[in-house]
Amino acid sequence: MFVSVVMAVYNGEYFIQEAINSILSQSYEYYELIIINDASTDDTSKILDEITDPRVKIIHLSSNHGAAQALNIGIEHANGEWIAIHDADDISVSNRLETQVAYLSKRPDLIAIGSWIKCISGDNQVLENELQYFEMGRNCITVDSDIASILYHGCPLTHGSVMFSRNAYVTAGKYDANLKIAYDYDLWTRLITLGRIENVPEVLYYYRRYNESLSNKNMHETVKELFYSFSKYVRNTIYNYREDYPKFVVVGSKIGCELFVEQSKSSLEIPLMIYKKERSYLPQLKSWFKRGELDGVILLDSTVHKHGLIRSLKRYGMEYNRNIFEFYSGDL
Repeated sequence: MFVSVVMAVYNGEYFIQEAINSILSQSYEYYELIIINDASTDDTSKILDEITDPRVKIIHLSSNHGAAQALNIGIEHANGEWIAIHDADDISVSNRLETQVAYLSKRPDLIAIGSWIKCISGDNQVLENELQYFEMGRNCITVDSDIASILYHGCPLTHGSVMFSRNAYVTAGKYDANLKIAYDYDLWTRLITLGRIENVPEVLYYYRRYNESLSNKNMHETVKELFYSFSKYVRNTIYNYREDYPKFVVVGSKIGCELFVEQSKSSLEIPLMIYKKERSYLPQLKSWFKRGELDGVILLDSTVHKHGLIRSLKRYGMEYNRNIFEFYSGDL
């Protein structure tokens, strides 16, 4: 199996060489490395131009396209039927490709495979317990059913650890170039509808975490994109038989609810936002649901008394991850 490793980079001078070295030292032999320089303004271009290894193909973009589109461009130039993503500041262990290819050879039903990760700090501000907490969240996920379920809550896969079928990627519609941050989550929600995705239960990827990462600095934009993709995922998986928009009440902070309504309008109908602490609205939700006028409730992270609400909603006949969803909303 020939694998194309695709790496997009923008101003990655500090860690790009380490990332490249981790791929060029792979134990697996049948691969190429395609690096898309997304119009970097630091010394990234100089570092890339000094590479002479014939396995490496460099594409310099004259203007910044964003990571999603840069990856799409790189994959267009790929020769492999399987695409291994690699972020420009992370590290793959030396047997990553070999292990994932071997796993796929035994599981021909899979269209994508990730791995467990080790978190490393990208700056001095990330505490060790924060790294361990993130690791634990990602490294408890292996089987396809868990990944499909957790996609209803947030992103369960580490982008740079994933290898996917090029055919499935094309069928799914590629990366959405309109998304700047959560383009990986968006792709997973579409790929999972085409076939099975699993994680190798082994640390094959070192993921660098920053307090000043793009997603952390732009929490509003991150959550905005997640809401958009999540609402599509709910519509296209659970309610894909419906011609009308499923009707959901959203519960959370005022800013979170308003943002969700705006981002979900192409997939869901939201007849009511609830961001107060009182529970007086529960009889109304029960009545709507029993009469078939409501499909369910979406609880954002900021929802007060969330677990009690879930118990009440289940008593009304609602089911978790069908009528009841808890979704990540950051600090909103």
